[in-house]
Amino acid sequence: AALERAADADKAGRARSILDRFLASLAEDARSGDSGTAKLSREVRNAYNSVLTACAYTPADAGRERRNDAARILVATLREMNRFSWPADSMGGGVGGPNQESYALFIQGCTHLFESNSEERTELLRAAFHECCRRGLLNRIIWDKICGSVKPEFVKMFVGDISDSQDSMTREKNYLNKYEDLPDEWRNNGSPEQ
Repeated sequence: AALERAADADKAGRARSILDRFLASLAEDARSGDSGTAKLSREVRNAYNSVLTACAYTPADAGRERRNDAARILVATLREMNRFSWPADSMGGGVGGPNQESYALFIQGCTHLFESNSEERTELLRAAFHECCRRGLLNRIIWDKICGSVKPEFVKMFVGDISDSQDSMTREKNYLNKYEDLPDEWRNNGSPEQ
């Protein structure tokens, strides 16, 4: 956790190395039959989020190579979180995956590490926003970060891409770009409103 906010230019790489060692120890524990589902999922998610934090707060003066490394690690880490084999809970459902903090950190990292007008940044933000909404994890913090990261026409496009299945009245209402007007199903699985 101390590494996340350190002024270390290579903190993203070091944080990723710590995560890799942690995941390797979990794999070893699983082979020996030692695992606790909910606690394990929380610890794994926290470890992944620590890497996202280290990436998102890579110093601006870290140099292009370190910032490119942090950007690569940021994207790879969120993708891995989406593919990770999260333990099932006692009801048979998954208890893991990116949470609201994960998406907020990813958006922060994209905003900080990628050029503001780059197509890559816009596409990464669009994909993260869509996945976040699909999972019902959108909150005001994430919405504000998205609105502050891209031009208003891109926000409308992001919302419109998801809203295409809704009737035209709902789509027009959503184009107002007010958090309160966004569909409830986009924000019904997270923590209480922040």
